[in-house]
Amino acid sequence: MSIKYLLVGSGGREHAIAACLANSDETDHVFVAPGNGGTECDHPKVSNLQIKSDDLTGLVKFADEKKIDITMVGPEIPLANGIVDLFEEQGLKCFGPKKAAARLESSKAFAKAFMERWSIPTARGGSFTDYPAALDYLRSFGSVPVLKASGLAAGKGVVLPDTLEDAETTLQEMMVHGRVGD
Repeated sequence: MSIKYLLVGSGGREHAIAACLANSDETDHVFVAPGNGGTECDHPKVSNLQIKSDDLTGLVKFADEKKIDITMVGPEIPLANGIVDLFEEQGLKCFGPKKAAARLESSKAFAKAFMERWSIPTARGGSFTDYPAALDYLRSFGSVPVLKASGLAAGKGVVLPDTLEDAETTLQEMMVHGRVGD
C-alpha cells in the first residue's frame, strides 16, 4: 500500500505528524500546506506546498488533482471554516472535526454552553459582550478567574492573572482595546 497524504498546517504539530507519516513504509509522500522549514528539510518523502492553510479551494483542488488518499488538518482556522465538510462534499477523505463540531474549540462561549446544557463538569463562568457587565461579574467572582476570549485567538486567548487588578486590566485590554480581536 502506498499512501499520499496532504497535511494542512505550518506548526510544530504538523512537523511531528509529517515526520511520523514519512517514516512509515506505507507512505508514498506527505505534502504539507504550507509547512515550515523543518518539514521541508527533514525527509525526502515530505514536501511543502505554496498553499495557505486557509485556502480551502486551493487545498481541495490540489488533493483532487494529486489523488491524495487522506488529508489531515492541524490548525483551528481551516477546521472552523469547514474544510472537512468541503472535502467530504467533493468525495475526498479528510481527518478532523466537521465545522459544527469544531465550534467546541473555536468558540469558548459555545463550548461552555454545551457543557452546561449536557451537565458536563466545567468551572463556573460567564460569557459577556458588554464590558461593564463583565467587569461587575469579575469583581463578584470571589477569586481571581481565568479569562478566556471566545473565538480563534491562535493560542493567545487564555490569561491566568495573578491578582484581581491584573484580571481587571486584562479584561479591559481584551474587551475595550481588542487585544485578541473581536
